[in-house]
Amino acid sequence: MNSLVIPLLGILVLERDPIGYADLPGLLKTWAQDAGGFAAVGLVLWMLNAYLTPPPGGTSEQRPRVTKLMLMLAILAAVVYACAGGLMYAASLKTATPTSTTINPNAPTPMATPQIGTLDRAADWALVIGGILAIIAIAEPFLRDLVRLRWRRIFALARISFKEAIRRRVLFVLIVLALPFLFPAKWFFAIKPEDELRSTVSIISFALSAVLLLMAGLMASFSIPNDVKNQTIHTIVTKPVERFEIVAGRFLGYTALMTLILFGLTALSLLFMRLTRIDQAAAEETLRARKPVYGKLGFKSRREDFSGTSVGREWEYRRYVAGGSQANPSPQRAIWSFYRIPSSLTDKPVPCEFAFDIFRTTKGEENKGVFCNFVFVSWKCPQRLHPDKNVWEWVDQAKRTEYEKEAREARVFEASIKPNDPRWAKVEALAEKYGFFEFVSKEVFDYHTLSIDVPAGLFKNALSETPKSGDGSTEIPLVQVYVQCTSPTQFIGVAPYDLYLLESEGVFELNFFKGAIGLWCRLVIVIGLATACSTYLSGVISFLVAVFLFIAGLFQEFVEELAKGTSVGGGPFEALNRLVKNETLTTQLDPTPTVQVALFSDQVFRWLLRRFINVIPDVENFDWTKFVSEGFDIRPEFLIVNLLFLIGYLLPWAILAYYLMKSREIAA
Repeated sequence: MNSLVIPLLGILVLERDPIGYADLPGLLKTWAQDAGGFAAVGLVLWMLNAYLTPPPGGTSEQRPRVTKLMLMLAILAAVVYACAGGLMYAASLKTATPTSTTINPNAPTPMATPQIGTLDRAADWALVIGGILAIIAIAEPFLRDLVRLRWRRIFALARISFKEAIRRRVLFVLIVLALPFLFPAKWFFAIKPEDELRSTVSIISFALSAVLLLMAGLMASFSIPNDVKNQTIHTIVTKPVERFEIVAGRFLGYTALMTLILFGLTALSLLFMRLTRIDQAAAEETLRARKPVYGKLGFKSRREDFSGTSVGREWEYRRYVAGGSQANPSPQRAIWSFYRIPSSLTDKPVPCEFAFDIFRTTKGEENKGVFCNFVFVSWKCPQRLHPDKNVWEWVDQAKRTEYEKEAREARVFEASIKPNDPRWAKVEALAEKYGFFEFVSKEVFDYHTLSIDVPAGLFKNALSETPKSGDGSTEIPLVQVYVQCTSPTQFIGVAPYDLYLLESEGVFELNFFKGAIGLWCRLVIVIGLATACSTYLSGVISFLVAVFLFIAGLFQEFVEELAKGTSVGGGPFEALNRLVKNETLTTQLDPTPTVQVALFSDQVFRWLLRRFINVIPDVENFDWTKFVSEGFDIRPEFLIVNLLFLIGYLLPWAILAYYLMKSREIAA
């Protein structure tokens, strides 16, 4: 899934890494290619319109013509795109052709696996350069007219939009939002004590999203069409006012109104939750703002290619490691490698929090979980699997013997030792000296967040020197966490974000407001789409287009599967063929002419759908409620990058609104 985040009892489950600063170069490159492709199409249409359609006679405002700079950039973009096409064609000649003609139902169109080479990379960058040239060319009139815009006029139009929305009594719709605040969710749903706050946050977020998004879409869709219908816009366009100032004023006015409403409702929601008695288990689990440090998950066993065991569950996000007994331990380990360790972790004991899935092959003991061993090692204390036994051992056995002697003398092998125990100082000293800490027989319950205190000395040991690999190119993890299941016939399921080091705790109230910024981004997307469409379409059609694009963004994963041809059953034409012949989704199709026509039609359909994907917004990426409901802090880096992503999506729509409003005949 493109942006799936599923909360599961106190642990944040992500199918992809959160967007950060490291992703910006790739995002900018993709944006230049996608937006540049649409800009090139728009540039061709605008130039045809400018050269083939004469300006309307008798109007005071002439239709903008194609400038020399615009024409020159268009020619350069066409040359670069032609070079990109030639490079892609040359690269396709080197691509291996499929060796089998068997029709795979999961991939209706057999495709060769592309080999990324010099030609592919050159074609990729040519598309980037051509896209940038096309964007500059199509935006040249827009940028030239920006200097003619006056913020005073825009703010005046925004203030008028703000007052009009209030006079139309749209705020009465907010009475519906009072319902979630009247009755606690636990009155109507069977909620576990630790899930009380989680469910309350989710219900409030859903109610706010449904009402505010609908209200914002309706206001923005009918604003400009109603002005045209009532002829009130004629009074404005005949004055020294740029037409795009009307669009910007409407957008800013409705955005300001929805921002104030969202801020007030967010404060009211927070007040409601703080005044409601929250179960202690829920407060400990989710009334937090954790700032985690994540590692990279890997697996090791006797098999070189071991990457976790599949237990047959449909959702394969988690992989499983088998348990074993003391007499016959399992060699399988889930290993989290931490390549970046903040210096703040060396100040005090560091909580290591985790929540695993348990898959049982036998019933086990009633009301008991499974037991796991946790081994924390720095890069100075490497581990290896014993060549004959199913146990992991130190590479330096003499050092291991020395450690065991000191630990035995200090009596620090007991797992019950906590930071407030007088012996904890010796645990810290041993961890700093040897870079090793072990916690044995930790009882783990299914999807329940648990914690282990790790001595800060371990991280002091890891940061005391800079590790260097033998070849100098391989990055060495500073700290690794080995997790072993010690309950026989049981499995523990792990995912990359199921275990993390807790760097610090934030403020829940501040994190709650940061989560509301995600809904604000969605509101801005809806207002921007509806306002841009309303410059040329009627109010009803603008609203339907905005709603359609927004809902398509909610199902982006399914749309991407159709576009890539990975959906089971094939595309729509192949699915229709199966439906008519009453065949199952996994049945191989005979290569008849009808089937070949259906497969070719699906190829065309997927090509069009891949273009459509670039238009729909990734609204799921702005759903940050899961961070708040699970008690995880929303990092400033995450906010900044997503806000840049929002600007990058709305900018092409702003240019489109400029051209549509500029070319529309409103007043003579």
